[in-house]
Amino acid sequence: MKHINHIILICLTLFSNSIFSQTNEEIIADSIGLPGDHFSLHGALEMFKQSSSLEDFEKKLNSEANYLNNLDLNNDGKTDYIFVHDLMKDNTHAIVLKVAVSKEETQDIAVIELQKDADESATLQIVGDEELYGEKKIIEPYDEKEVPKGKLGGYNTDYSDFAVRPIIVNVWGWPCVRFIFAPLYVPWVSPFYWGVYPRWWSPWYVHPWRWHYMRCYAWGGFYRSTAVVRLTAAGTLYGSRRSVSMTVSHQYAPERLAYRSGTVNGAITPINNTSRSPAANQNRAPQENRTTENNGQKNESRANSNSENNKLNQNSKSRQKRKASKQNSRKAKKEKNAKGGKRVDGGRKGGRRH
Repeated sequence: MKHINHIILICLTLFSNSIFSQTNEEIIADSIGLPGDHFSLHGALEMFKQSSSLEDFEKKLNSEANYLNNLDLNNDGKTDYIFVHDLMKDNTHAIVLKVAVSKEETQDIAVIELQKDADESATLQIVGDEELYGEKKIIEPYDEKEVPKGKLGGYNTDYSDFAVRPIIVNVWGWPCVRFIFAPLYVPWVSPFYWGVYPRWWSPWYVHPWRWHYMRCYAWGGFYRSTAVVRLTAAGTLYGSRRSVSMTVSHQYAPERLAYRSGTVNGAITPINNTSRSPAANQNRAPQENRTTENNGQKNESRANSNSENNKLNQNSKSRQKRKASKQNSRKAKKEKNAKGGKRVDGGRKGGRRH
């Protein structure tokens, strides 16, 4: 019996190790090396779905128990408070999530774009700010349905005749969406700001990224990434009011550059052919200088050549002028001789009379 228990324990250990190694691979693949690693856009949509109002949503964003916020943009070792501001125009909303980096600067984290399409129909996307995610990262609710595989005359009950297709989710049933589109709704603007926070909130120390990731991982099945921008009106409403902190922009500039130049499916990869190493750039600099010098020498030789050509042209023109002057002089002499240069007695021209 002990022998059997020992075998079972070994099997469980091997199984758990295989799951752990696979999880680590997925974690590494999902890292972008930017502050966006520490805020879950999927989790933000889940909290929005569960909220009854934007005030309730702001509270859920800043609750340690929900695990979605692990941001520390001012580098004090503790999490930042996320403010929620709603920009509204007609049936379009841009719900901005932002952090006060200092008394003078704020940085947008993401914007939830929401639009009412028709009666009891609304579409929603959340767009992560490119300062934190390296690009505009778009997440939307995910669902799918079975549809017939293109049969025109109907279909039978054979499941091979069906295919699974993703669909655009109607979020009208979410409590917060109904609250926002209520007739007497007033756009929510957080009453808090740098140095002024709600009494119930206190910052907590930032968790390691893997710890944070594993607690947000489960939300991935309900929401998906997409490259399709569905709500252009909301993007226009928000575009001119986007807030970027120069402190954050400068601090993470190398990471953003690495992400944009060397990523595959969101994972940072070594850059081999797409860019040069510092040593390669150093080796390349003298060649660029030599090229510049060669171009200068070529330009100088061209200038000298042009100068010589100009001189030759001027000399040629001078010769032509002298030649034309001599021809005119000879012609004038001939005309003078023809008119009065001969003797009356028929003697030699220019001779004396006897």
